[in-house]
Amino acid sequence: MNITKCFHKDSQLGKHLLDFIVGANTTYFSPSQLQVLLEYLSSNSQKLESGEIMIPTSVSFYYFQKQKEEEIKKRELMKNCESNQ
Repeated sequence: MNITKCFHKDSQLGKHLLDFIVGANTTYFSPSQLQVLLEYLSSNSQKLESGEIMIPTSVSFYYFQKQKEEEIKKRELMKNCESNQ
């Protein structure tokens, strides 16, 4: 699957692809959650000579560990607490 547009910040197609890949509305993701997602996709992708970024279409590829989600939530909560002090 071509996910090149996912790495273009203002791409509506890229946003829809991310939503499809994770099965959620990524509009509500924090910047750090989006960063983790894009880093994960990047580390599991192949960049072609043409510049396109491709990932395998295996369903198991899209499974994210619950522990990683909890780490992100905890990090966001701590960041919010620090900014409120």
